Amino acid sequence: MARFYGKELTRQSHRNLPRTYFPNGITQEKKKTGSEMQGVLIVLIITLVASEKGPFIDRFGGASIGQNRMNHWLFLMERLIMVEEYLKQSVIDKESVMVFRDWFPHLLFRYKEIIDRQKGNGCKILKFHLCTHMANDIVKWGPPSAYNSASGESSHKMLKKRAKKDSACHRNV
Repeated sequence: MARFYGKELTRQSHRNLPRTYFPNGITQEKKKTGSEMQGVLIVLIITLVASEKGPFIDRFGGASIGQNRMNHWLFLMERLIMVEEYLKQSVIDKESVMVFRDWFPHLLFRYKEIIDRQKGNGCKILKFHLCTHMANDIVKWGPPSAYNSASGESSHKMLKKRAKKDSACHRNV
């Protein structure tokens, strides 16, 4: 169903819509890039809402429990898309950052409740903690779109080679 809705979304004229069609499905083993994750969320929301929720209720716990859990997941996915769009802005006014500073911790709390990660350290990881500083970082450095390198690991190969050469030189001294 996700493949069907993703392909249908590619037939519209809105140019800023993220990639929504994944021929091998949205749950394939291949890792998605950060720009593709927003498209995955959009496809998931549409698939859950448009499919009359029936086939998915059992996977979420059945009957009223499943409906409630699915609604929580829909809430979370919608808010994550909103945050993604907010952070893409080239200019963010100070007043909206103050609103974001108050609102975002509540979203992170709901995220932890809904995800309920049991494996590993749960949400006690550096990536999650750094999100708590996002509003202060926007005030300090401006919108993330202004300083996001987004080059990916493959672009760092030259810098890594140089760093290894420099560290080898310092060890030989």
